[in-house]
Amino acid sequence: MISKQILLKKYFQLIAIFFASGTVVFSQIVDESGSLKEFLGGTSNSTAYDNYVSHISEGIADPGYNDYGPTWLDPQTNGFGDFRILPGNGPTLNYWREIFQKMIVQDTIAVAQMIADSSESFHYDFVRFQDTTVNQTYWMLRERLDYSYLDTNLTSDPSDDVIGSFRNGWGLYIFNPAATRNFVVVEVPHPTDDFIAPYNALELFQEIDAWAFMISGAGREVRWTGVGDYVNNSSLADPARNSNTVFEMFHEVLCDSLLTSQPHAPLILHVHSFDNNADHANYKSIVLSGGWDAGYANKPIRDVTGSHLDFVNFTTEYPIYAGEF
Repeated sequence: MISKQILLKKYFQLIAIFFASGTVVFSQIVDESGSLKEFLGGTSNSTAYDNYVSHISEGIADPGYNDYGPTWLDPQTNGFGDFRILPGNGPTLNYWREIFQKMIVQDTIAVAQMIADSSESFHYDFVRFQDTTVNQTYWMLRERLDYSYLDTNLTSDPSDDVIGSFRNGWGLYIFNPAATRNFVVVEVPHPTDDFIAPYNALELFQEIDAWAFMISGAGREVRWTGVGDYVNNSSLADPARNSNTVFEMFHEVLCDSLLTSQPHAPLILHVHSFDNNADHANYKSIVLSGGWDAGYANKPIRDVTGSHLDFVNFTTEYPIYAGEF
């Protein structure tokens, strides 16, 4: 939820960039402080808006197809926010690639200028966020709210209304320049129907002091092909299925940089959650997967070398009992 007072609170630092020609160009960095956890899923009076998850673009293509959690939490509303579809290898994705490449080398002046130059189309802010609860500074690329969107949460009670959603729905991107584990990336592709994933993922990101965090800005049913009956594979708003997304671009830039600068492959943690149905009823509390298309699990799930650097060998329990599969 967002209050009128919060709407008025914006903190900008103007950075003057002087070129050889003598021209002065001003770009904006938003300075904020507070709790990243409260910004993502709670109340924060020191940020432009709070409870990011509540503002994510919503849509239902087939009622009941996906489980969006308890109806009292955040029932999905068609028309609350949108998702802007991008063509592959188009100028917008290439521009985002350059933004992310500048971001990971901490060229913050260039990032700020590129975000300012694209402001009317992208609707993004470049935020320097000081998390006072963990004494950590993060860089954040965050879409601004379009306050013409209203989510009544399917009730007549105005106290649970959410004002403002996203016009593009391209997601939230957080970079931790001083990360202890600068090879770990935490990703949340389905923040609405994996409804507890954003909170678990952010806690993981901060607990392990990972390098980057990203969360999709739209539910997977917001945009789809419209051909035949809806299935998740027909989603266009799902970054796990549509590679022509800003989410995928951040993933690629991070991974490409880590592959050339680290002694081992990057560790990407794609966080999901279970549905409350018969299909998931008998699953254990945690399931580790190398991906649906991975024929053989590799490190850190399974290390088939003599080094035994995997989850199986680092735990004192038996994650999978002999003969279970």
